[in-house]
Amino acid sequence: MTRPRYWRESDFNDHGLLTVPLLFWCGLLLQTRAWWLTGLAMAAEHGTWLEALYPATWLQVTGLTAGVPALAMLFSYPLRGTMPGLAKGVFGALLAGVVAMTVSDVALMLSLTPEKWETGWLMLCSDLACVVALLPDRRLRAVFIRPV
Repeated sequence: MTRPRYWRESDFNDHGLLTVPLLFWCGLLLQTRAWWLTGLAMAAEHGTWLEALYPATWLQVTGLTAGVPALAMLFSYPLRGTMPGLAKGVFGALLAGVVAMTVSDVALMLSLTPEKWETGWLMLCSDLACVVALLPDRRLRAVFIRPV
């Protein structure tokens, strides 16, 4: 009995490595939201809106720390064929960062008054979208955990 073939030829790059879906890159963008929100606030003249999204400093620091594996993935993704252990470790750290960011945003939600829950829901919904995008499905497992 032959195994079913899951991947098309277009799912592989020029080096024969399976590529990640577009949704993965969207998840990385969501994972780094603390970085680009901080950058936008620094570039803006009046970046006081950042205080509405991150009312406590530890929440912003947690978001920045949880985004580091996503930034590391940008550099380790091209090396996944030659250094599969590095890609596997960074992917594990990326999943841990998603969990850490979700837990910190739940803590934010619990610390806010009900009048300010819109901020908490915004952050929590973006975390859930990030979890869905980075959830290790068959293809992401084949790319990072058990290379094809």
